[in-house]
Amino acid sequence: MVVFFSREYDKIFISSLAQNKYYRALIDVLSSKKFLSRQDLVKALKVKSGGSLSALLLDLEASGFIEKYHPLNLPDSSILSRYAIADNYLHFYFKFIKPIKSKIDNGDFDQRPSAAIKTDNYHKWLGFAFERWCRQNHNVIAKILGFAAVHYKSGVFFSKKTQDTDPGYQIDLMFDRDDNVYTICE
Repeated sequence: MVVFFSREYDKIFISSLAQNKYYRALIDVLSSKKFLSRQDLVKALKVKSGGSLSALLLDLEASGFIEKYHPLNLPDSSILSRYAIADNYLHFYFKFIKPIKSKIDNGDFDQRPSAAIKTDNYHKWLGFAFERWCRQNHNVIAKILGFAAVHYKSGVFFSKKTQDTDPGYQIDLMFDRDDNVYTICE
């Protein structure tokens, strides 16, 4: 079973996204960071910021592999917008499978698959997975917290680091409600 999951990553780029080498390159670049801005992607991929990059980003967003997000209080076109991997399998692959792929391929974990994952790393990863789940299921959280009937905007709220003394900040999920209430989930 471990071998099955280790081979799925390559299958993505053989079937769905085979027509352009930059799909894989973009995913690989995003895997090295929690998120990147468009300018960061331009530098890392050594491409021009234009229609071709926009088309790649839109394709990967539409297929659910990446997400674009921006501070809740700013428009989608904000220069503070960030791109991140959205697909749960890709998160798992880059965190747990890719670093030990050769050992998986050699059968080192066939008898004890759980030995491939360090428990403390897995628990940290679960925390980030839960943050992503909460953002994707904001409507469920609004219902549980009892304000689903109130119109709201939801998303992350963050600032950019401006200097060494100002590290910036991020609130994982925030609701800006029409009843003049902000609900912060951290």
